[in-house]
Amino acid sequence: MPKIVPKQTLEEIRFRNEISELIGSYITIKRAGTNFKALCPFHKEKTPSFSINTQRQSFKCFGCGEGGDAFGFIMRHEGVEFMDAVRMLAERAGIPIELEEGTSDGPNKRTLLKIHEELSRFYQRCLNDIPAAQHAREYVRSRDLGGAVAEEFLIGYAPDSWDAVLRWGAKHKYSVEDLEACGLVVASDRPDARNKHYDRFRDRLMFPIHDGQGRVIGFSGRTLTDEARGAKYVNSPETPLFRKSRVLYGLNRARRPIVEAREAILCEGQIDVIKCHMAGFDTAVAAQGTAFTEDHARALRHYADSVKLLFDADSAGQDAAMKTAGLLIAFEFEVSVVRMPPGHDPDSLIGEKGAAALRAVLDCAGSSVAFQIEVLSERERERNAGGGGRLRVASAVLQTIARASKEVQKEQLLQEAAERLNVSVAALRADMKSVKPVPLRAPQAEQAPHGRPAAQGDARPVRPGSGQRAAPQPPPGPNAAAPRTEVALCEFLAQLDNDAAVLAEVKRYLPFDVLNSVDCRRLATACVRSAESGEPVMGVLAEIGEISESLQRLSTSVLDAPMKVKGEAFSRTDVIRDIILDLWRRKLKRDRAALHVIPDAEISKTDATRREQLTQDLIALRNWDEAIEAIELILEEQI
Repeated sequence: MPKIVPKQTLEEIRFRNEISELIGSYITIKRAGTNFKALCPFHKEKTPSFSINTQRQSFKCFGCGEGGDAFGFIMRHEGVEFMDAVRMLAERAGIPIELEEGTSDGPNKRTLLKIHEELSRFYQRCLNDIPAAQHAREYVRSRDLGGAVAEEFLIGYAPDSWDAVLRWGAKHKYSVEDLEACGLVVASDRPDARNKHYDRFRDRLMFPIHDGQGRVIGFSGRTLTDEARGAKYVNSPETPLFRKSRVLYGLNRARRPIVEAREAILCEGQIDVIKCHMAGFDTAVAAQGTAFTEDHARALRHYADSVKLLFDADSAGQDAAMKTAGLLIAFEFEVSVVRMPPGHDPDSLIGEKGAAALRAVLDCAGSSVAFQIEVLSERERERNAGGGGRLRVASAVLQTIARASKEVQKEQLLQEAAERLNVSVAALRADMKSVKPVPLRAPQAEQAPHGRPAAQGDARPVRPGSGQRAAPQPPPGPNAAAPRTEVALCEFLAQLDNDAAVLAEVKRYLPFDVLNSVDCRRLATACVRSAESGEPVMGVLAEIGEISESLQRLSTSVLDAPMKVKGEAFSRTDVIRDIILDLWRRKLKRDRAALHVIPDAEISKTDATRREQLTQDLIALRNWDEAIEAIELILEEQI
């Protein structure tokens, strides 16, 4: 059970943060009888529709529908999760928080945040002071990132060492486990290695990544020469603090300006964002270590109504702009695309021609539909495609327009497309009926800019002369398609009342990380909690986190499925045991398949032993009585 804030503490925090005073510290409010009104901070409006009810201590916008209490306002306005909102309001009211017994998530998270903050200062001192960083200081000066810029954005340098962070952590009494949880050190996969861990970042320019509250939650390390081996950028992995598909670089600085303008500038990388901010374009942000995702769009939707895409002028940049525009349209953004001068990105344009030149191209940004038609038409002309090319352009544009969820936006885009393609709106509208928009999916793997797969050179580095080869690649992404057995498990659990015997079997023998589908893991977790608490499954899912489009489809299918186990002839315990065995078999077969990729002549002794043990475990999984001991031994090894 997770640690929770006692209800009486939450009520005291809510009571001590009078809602009109709280909201009035963020926006201008005016009294209206016993209540207050204001222009809504969450959407653009000219007539106040945002109401604050002092008796109920709640707010409600009758324009966009947002509403809630003090915690809800802080979550929405600051873009933070519930516990962060609780801590912010508790600090505002001077109330100490003592969590009830459960898990140590709270203190552990604070430790990880402290490590990131202190390490960012360490990297900055390395850049400024150590002789071995001279080439990094020269690079920073060559990119106009030195002095006040480096100080303001905490730019630093990771020494060219395998254990600089390990030694720093030992000096400051941080455990290797905490450093590994932060993604700062990596466990070696060599059984003969002298050191069991090594630094993830080495000889790189370091850019700290901040959350919405300005706290350092991760790092992005850039090579100091474009000719260097390995990936150009190496980013922190997924950690308890850092979810790259949700983090927008620069949003901690840009959030307030974006709210005021209701518009964001979306760039491709950290340096472009930094240069934009230093030149006065303080609404600039960038996706962090991944292609732009649905979660990014949701985060940005809290603050902006429109987005200008400021991507590179090359073919990959054009593709990324068209793909991102389609995703943003699905989230009801007004999207425009900036056409950069050939050979330039924001960094080079500002450096060579100044901020006025970037302002000029931003002011000339055109609609995403116009951009898509222009780019695709140019490519068709280069292919000498003739009339067929025009049809392909129209089809691609209709795919983009079909993603619009509002009919007004869809009609506006259709009219613009008709004008650009020189066809009638009626013709496009008729063709639109047969268009099925490509479903939006968050990426399963880290992406480089433009959505290209990131190089993995530094993910598992090879020491010179070691003879070490690259590790085998994992199986395809977990959500490519939910396996049938995993869906069957979710259907079974969804139809389960609070059956103590079955729930005990599941909890003891089936950790949900055995499942290959992330959506099935989350849904199975929600079904178990629902069976225990009596709360609806969808309500529990919403408490766990964001419900993606794929998870929504899976949940609907599972909850609408006909009853699978009914009548006295069926034993629920037998059914769940069959499912558990099947899922474990699939898991062990995946693990063994990954090891079979390694040729026998090259396999290490540890991996060979592991492969043999997996085979023995699979034999033991033939029936339940033999399987219990094998499963329990596997689970003990994972503790």
